[in-house]
Amino acid sequence: MTSKERVWKTIRFEGPDRLAMAAGPHADTVKVSHDLPTAFSPSVPGMDEWGSVWKSLHAELGD
Repeated sequence: MTSKERVWKTIRFEGPDRLAMAAGPHADTVKVSHDLPTAFSPSVPGMDEWGSVWKSLHAELGD
């Protein structure tokens, strides 16, 4: 069974030969990340690089 098949069967509870693992010598996944864009400048306060605007509902509570 390939790692890809194992991951899908684990997610779908379809009885893989073993559970898919994300770390260790028998890892079935890889880590994918990205760097922040260097030219990003938000057009409104709280905007992230994806264009989503984040607003705190309870800033006084420290969220």
